[in-house]
Amino acid sequence: MTRELNTPGRLSSSARYLSGFLVSALFLTGCGVIATRPARHLGYAETAFIAAQKANAEAESPQEFQLARETLLRARAAYRLKNFNLARKLAVRARLLSEEAEFLSMFKDADKSLLPKSNPEGDEF
Repeated sequence: MTRELNTPGRLSSSARYLSGFLVSALFLTGCGVIATRPARHLGYAETAFIAAQKANAEAESPQEFQLARETLLRARAAYRLKNFNLARKLAVRARLLSEEAEFLSMFKDADKSLLPKSNPEGDEF
């Protein structure tokens, strides 16, 4: 009775167990079982909202500013309820809305002389 200990291509039972465990661990982490906290996204959204406040967006572009405020509040609520995927999506949307409100408030009364002049005759420059 000969016993083959180190035959190529065969794994011992402990090596098979370990490889199965590693494959399972990689599969679970790759599928996104654990959602990370979107603290960075909320920070960006809050910073953009404060910048919009400082640009007087509440008076200059009230609709966009109010929508940004409501979206940021919903993102904070989702974060408190540990719904991190929703909180991340809402925080990104709140940041974009805040940036839009800031942009509109800053350039609402922009100097029109800086804009390119339209050519009424339709000729190219």
